[in-house]
Amino acid sequence: MVTEAERNRIAAILSGISRRPTAEGTAPHKDVFLLALISVFQGVGGGQNRFPLDNRLDLAFERYWNRFVPNQAHLPNRIELPFWYLQNDGIWRVVPKPGCEAIVQAFPRATRRRILECIDCGMLSDEMFAIFKDSETRDFLRTMLENKLSERRTGAMPAHFSENGFVSYLNTLHGTDANNQGALAEMQSRQPLFEEIRVGHELAPAILSMLLGDGRDACNVILTGHAGDGKSILALEIVRAIDPNISFDKKTEVTSGGVKIIVAKDLSEWSEAERDALLDDIACADPNVRYLIVSNTGALLSMFCDRCRRISSDRVTVESELLGALDATGESAWFSFGVSVFAVFNLARRNNIGLGMKILGKMVESRRWEGCRACPSSSTCPILANREILRRNHEIAFMRIAWLYERAYAYGGRLTMRQLGAHFAFFLTGGLNCQRVSQLSIRQKEGYRFFNLFWGDDGVQDVRDAVRQLRAVSLMREQGFNKFRSPREDRLLRLGGATPVRQTDPSLAEFEERLRTSVSACAGEDGGEREDNEARRRRNYRRAVYFLGSAVGSEKVLQGFERFLDGFLASPKLRDALSWRNNPSQFNGNRLLPSLFRVLQEEFSGIRFAEGGTGGDRLYITLGGRSSTVRRSAQPVLADCDFSRSFSVVLDSDGTPVLRGRGHSLEGVELRLSIPFLDYITDRGRGVLGRGLDRAYRNRIEAFKAALLERLADTQNEELVILRKNADGSLSPLSVRIREGRAGKEMEVL
Repeated sequence: MVTEAERNRIAAILSGISRRPTAEGTAPHKDVFLLALISVFQGVGGGQNRFPLDNRLDLAFERYWNRFVPNQAHLPNRIELPFWYLQNDGIWRVVPKPGCEAIVQAFPRATRRRILECIDCGMLSDEMFAIFKDSETRDFLRTMLENKLSERRTGAMPAHFSENGFVSYLNTLHGTDANNQGALAEMQSRQPLFEEIRVGHELAPAILSMLLGDGRDACNVILTGHAGDGKSILALEIVRAIDPNISFDKKTEVTSGGVKIIVAKDLSEWSEAERDALLDDIACADPNVRYLIVSNTGALLSMFCDRCRRISSDRVTVESELLGALDATGESAWFSFGVSVFAVFNLARRNNIGLGMKILGKMVESRRWEGCRACPSSSTCPILANREILRRNHEIAFMRIAWLYERAYAYGGRLTMRQLGAHFAFFLTGGLNCQRVSQLSIRQKEGYRFFNLFWGDDGVQDVRDAVRQLRAVSLMREQGFNKFRSPREDRLLRLGGATPVRQTDPSLAEFEERLRTSVSACAGEDGGEREDNEARRRRNYRRAVYFLGSAVGSEKVLQGFERFLDGFLASPKLRDALSWRNNPSQFNGNRLLPSLFRVLQEEFSGIRFAEGGTGGDRLYITLGGRSSTVRRSAQPVLADCDFSRSFSVVLDSDGTPVLRGRGHSLEGVELRLSIPFLDYITDRGRGVLGRGLDRAYRNRIEAFKAALLERLADTQNEELVILRKNADGSLSPLSVRIREGRAGKEMEVL
């Protein structure tokens, strides 16, 4: 806790900084610069009293400038000014490059070019650096600087105004400005409001049971994954299940029932001597000591592989076994280092969308929103409106948000828990704080609808920092969502009538009516501008329909709305695949067989069929195949089988459809049908040619084809089968063989 003396000391330092007067008060450059220094200091690679004028410092300064000094063209956004002139206040000095001391001393004024050429870095005074090193005094300094800049921009805060701390906390998660300390697990562990959004991890009970178990049930645990996957938060949950008040560091010890659990995290920050000591302890295999190792894969491989000789093994063996465990697709895998056994949990291999949606639910349902009701801006607050819309339409909105993440995940676009949380926080708040909301006009507030912020824009233009900083926003934009054009929904905007958007939500009904009116008003605009504005408004309406719409009417209307959802998702089979995973009883593999047979026949023979045609029910693998650049009307057959009798489509244990061989001859031959492949065969069945097939999946099909050839090819058969495509699209096999005739060898058609 910051003492009164420390508060006074920090206040005295800030009041002693000279600032040039401007029309709005005093120049903000030095205060913005100090905030940028704090951001760089606590960022990756920070913690040192050395601040070069580099890209990190530039970016931090720009973020804070855009946050606190917007739209003031008369004030130059030049970081070189405070970098040089802060020396005059006794808390900062610049360090010349070797040989440049006299040049720097003679500077008439500082320019960016001169600083980059002649100055190595800047350094804080000892007193200021001591404030930076202590997290509590550093946070207090940041708060004072932010308050000062806020007051400069807007004047004194109204007496009736109060900031909702939960909104401020959410804004620390998305990192679209320099106030991003909430994105770090270490900060979360000390943040009281973290409990408002914390969700218990489904792996925590199983891992705790392994660490505290007896006999064969006991083992050590390795927890790995990408940065931001929630490794540290999960480890924190495990140790705090034993001791709720324990502090969390790179090495933490906790005891329960005579068993000591040692948590070793962030191995990349350990010295070689510390890693050696850790592995020595692990090699002792004390039955009363268990280890929970939390690390990214690089440091993990380095620690175990570099010390393989301790267990009389070689690097290749250890590396192969550890990589195999890290790449396992099940709940966990096993890795042995000498006599010590580890259960390996790789969070990067897990679908974390369900866990993420629970966090969004906690954000929306938090009791901290109750404080907003007394705010005079509550009736027009876009942040509160987003929360209320999501809360009132929880079931439908959350399901459709999850669909978007699931579609991206199916196509290889996985987000970490940190990236998901940042996206949630951003499309709830838009980066606004309570004070900023009170300064916006009604028209400006309309730009902060969650169904636009989800994509990183306000419905008209991009939110620059969100597009640049949020991986989730860029990923959503890469997926090709909302490309589908629905004439039915577009007609509603101009002609009126029943709407698929729920009228039970007054704010949405108002938005829809205003949007319909504005689209009608486009008729008075000029050419290109009218087309651009109308297209943008229709796009915004389709977004609202997707997130919150529900169809009411005839079966034809319902089917049309289902097609709209599939088109918006750019995936005709995603919703079916998710329903099979959740309700396996709804799955009917026979419905997939015709379109699957058609695609495999085209891949194996290179013969394309007219829409609706399949060429029969016999699957042929020909010598030409799809890879052939020449399309032949007749091709030699390498192998064939009756498709419907030889294969069935069943659900695997994880809910994924699998084409599986029947009978002894095809036992073990299978092809997993991922969502992208299901989309591909569905579109091919409908005659859609635009969707391609990923190279990796083509390789799987080739492997499947090779397995079929191995099982089906008859090397003893002297007959040659020629496959011919007829004019009507059907396939005709023609069998021939060579026999001894009167005039020598001759061909016989069977």
